[in-house]
Amino acid sequence: MTDPADLFYRAIEYIEKKEFKEALSSLEACLKLAPDRASVRYNLASVLCQLGEFSRARQLADDLLQEEPQNPDYLNLLASVIFPMGDYARAISIYESLRENGHGSEETNLNLLDALVSTGELEKAQLLISELEAKKLPQKAYQTSLAILRFKQNRFDEALSLLDKVLAINPSDTEALFQRGRLRSIRQDIKGAVADFQALETLGAQSARISTYSFLAHQQAAAWERFDADVGFLAGFNEKSEPHCQNPFICLLLPRTLEYEFRATAIAARAINESGQEEPHSVFAMPRHCNNERIHVGYVSANYRRHPSAHNITRLIEQHDRTRFKIIGFDLYGENNSSERTRLKNAFDEFIDLSDKSDAEAGQIIRHLGVDILIDQMGHTARSRGRVFAKRNAPVQVSYLGFPGISGMNSMDYVIGDNTVIKADEEQYYTEAVCYMPDTYWPAEGAVAVGEQTISRKAYGIPETAMVYCCFNIFQKITPTVFSRWMEILSKVSGSVLVLLEGPEIAKSNLRLEAENRGVSGSRLIFIPKVSPEQHLARQSICDLFLDTSPYNAHTIGRDALLGGLPMITCIGNTFSDRVAASLLRASGLEELITTNGDAFMELGIQLGQDPAKLRHIKERLNENSKTHPLFDTPLFARNFERAFKEMNRRSLTGEPHTSFHVSECKP
Repeated sequence: MTDPADLFYRAIEYIEKKEFKEALSSLEACLKLAPDRASVRYNLASVLCQLGEFSRARQLADDLLQEEPQNPDYLNLLASVIFPMGDYARAISIYESLRENGHGSEETNLNLLDALVSTGELEKAQLLISELEAKKLPQKAYQTSLAILRFKQNRFDEALSLLDKVLAINPSDTEALFQRGRLRSIRQDIKGAVADFQALETLGAQSARISTYSFLAHQQAAAWERFDADVGFLAGFNEKSEPHCQNPFICLLLPRTLEYEFRATAIAARAINESGQEEPHSVFAMPRHCNNERIHVGYVSANYRRHPSAHNITRLIEQHDRTRFKIIGFDLYGENNSSERTRLKNAFDEFIDLSDKSDAEAGQIIRHLGVDILIDQMGHTARSRGRVFAKRNAPVQVSYLGFPGISGMNSMDYVIGDNTVIKADEEQYYTEAVCYMPDTYWPAEGAVAVGEQTISRKAYGIPETAMVYCCFNIFQKITPTVFSRWMEILSKVSGSVLVLLEGPEIAKSNLRLEAENRGVSGSRLIFIPKVSPEQHLARQSICDLFLDTSPYNAHTIGRDALLGGLPMITCIGNTFSDRVAASLLRASGLEELITTNGDAFMELGIQLGQDPAKLRHIKERLNENSKTHPLFDTPLFARNFERAFKEMNRRSLTGEPHTSFHVSECKP
């Protein structure tokens, strides 16, 4: 008969070598022979946790705690099990309680650090780092966690240096490889990012989290060999019926349903929602302004700099009626030398830098200023501060423009949309009530006007007589299906070319290869450099027709095309991000350029490419419509937006529930 002790010690050897499947086999055999031995159950739960079998691990942890409720090892085990299951607040509470009761072991401290960093409790994480440094704990014990903290603090160079050091010592450290792949992706080292994710695949490291960011890196590289398999996996669900893709921004790149998006954002927002349950501020104790007073509106963004969001919002801020509204800008990015920031700083009545403030300090400032309506322009994008909203620092909180989808946040009262991007029968999937703007939810003109300078095709190597299609979206929005439609159009329109923006060399090479694979010469893809917004708007005149992407449309870029007199065709989809181009076209009076399926999109693209007179007529109409239609009228949009503010504020003052409503249009 096999000795349980031999099985147990063999399992410990496997655990030390991180051979968890082998350890699991030995421990399960040992458990059959010694079912009451606590050390076997404890190690079995730990191994199950490493293998992602959290439900069974939790049962074992709960059983152990029934026998010894105050055992610090068992409490630590439970916290490490329930944290990945989504019970963030309780896990952190257990770790903190252990420390308060004198059980702040190295394991407890490191687990707490990982939990704080993962949930975005960056101030607490930094304090714990300082404590560990004071105790002279070797940095190598928490170097990867420190790198992730620096990553989240936007100290990218430090984060990359720390990860390089970890991987120089242990090239097989899967967490460090994953984090470096993510960071390289953000820093546009796409070749390096793909290499890190390929290394993870070689090591056999597989998880939904790794697959999500690997998919993004491969999209940035236009490396589509595994596209169908990746999308097939990410669009599916795990054993708990949770979406595999739990990053809401990357989710926008996937063909998906609204239900899938709703469930993904709910998981992503879980930690933010939990943070709001801890002493949220009472909205009834805040200063509030009646509609016959100046309503205080705060815009919150990390993009008051050279960024599309600044380009989008500046003219709107400048057009707000200061006799009825006080407009405050809350900057999450911090001082920068851009002219865009300077212009916005001058446009707001007050401009407050929150970049170096904790969430609690930021909330205190917002409350002190008596903000009635607080607008989140970030959503699930980099540098967002969801916890500021979770603490309910303003009576009305609104999601607008920064993230084209569902926030999943319990504290977000309204999302700004229109009848195109959100259908009435889809409101069930939104955690917010919908404020439907007339015409379009998009804030009309950009911050810069179309330049007067004449730009020649010759300067960019474009044939003077060619039919010039273009798409200025980032490469990750281009899917194999979309690209195939484009190549079909090029193949049918003799001598036509497709102009794209410059990007990573790996992506350009891959796109040219993909064109060749579809029977189109790679030389018909012309990449032009990125330039200032003013120059970009002016040089659009060298192009004839903008071809949109799906399921993530051209948003700012699409609006700029229309502002620059460049027609755009789109294929309307079934989610917010896949309908924005249609919203822009309807507001510019060119609804006939909206198609409903891929075949119709290709047919329209070919037809316009082969009929210069028809395309010229559309351009003339676009030019005329720019004088009369809502997309080009910022003052009109500002008045309509202010009507929305007044209705939101009225409801807040009277205690009415936040329900969806339509804004009646002001007359120009």
